[in-house]
Amino acid sequence: DVEPFLLENYNLISQGRSIKILDIGCGDGRNSFIWIKNKHIVCCLDVAKSGLKKITQRCINMNITQPTLLCEDFLDTKLK
Repeated sequence: DVEPFLLENYNLISQGRSIKILDIGCGDGRNSFIWIKNKHIVCCLDVAKSGLKKITQRCINMNITQPTLLCEDFLDTKLK
């Protein structure tokens, strides 16, 4: 289930515009999909490939664009 805070504050956070989201430690994307489904620019970062594979499969099943997926440790990421 999506974190209740995100559901309650989605409109306040996005303000009706496309925003960039970095989900650090995204796991299987449970909190990422509120953003992915609404066509925001999403980057999912996790050290475990298994969760990222679930995100890919869910996007395929839902026929939606897959976010950027990064399989690495946040402390060693080259994101800027």
